[in-house]
Amino acid sequence: MPDQPDPTSPGPTTPGALPPDVRGLLEAVRDALGVPAPATDGDHPRYSQLLERRAMLARVTLDRVLGEGGPPLDLGWEVAFLRERLNVEALTGYKTGPWPGTPVDQAEGETAPPGHDPRHGPTDDHGHPWRPDVAYNDRGHWHPAPPATPEPGGGGP
Repeated sequence: MPDQPDPTSPGPTTPGALPPDVRGLLEAVRDALGVPAPATDGDHPRYSQLLERRAMLARVTLDRVLGEGGPPLDLGWEVAFLRERLNVEALTGYKTGPWPGTPVDQAEGETAPPGHDPRHGPTDDHGHPWRPDVAYNDRGHWHPAPPATPEPGGGGP
């Protein structure tokens, strides 16, 4: 016979019902662990290094958030600090995608780089911070912006 539901449990939660700070923490942890797979065996050491460091940062943040008996916690500060540290461990230095691969920081369809919190500054149609150097597809993923179309009669080769 299956266990009965715990009557003290708050029950299912829809994503939109999460408190903003909790949602921000979960998004930051997801971004920390969202390291695209390497394209080749030669790319694996850098991929492993980034994944290990970023997972450690997420773990330290979660340990602090879930710790007991410490000083009062500012969840917004913890999220901002995690994102700041993720910027130091930016996704660079290896290739991803099908062989021969694309530099991970230029790969189309990867999630927005860490530290881009839609709650800070102007945003695009997907709720991402607006950046002139990238474009977002319909799934909210970024890729390098297409080159500007030259002005008619603007010279060139």
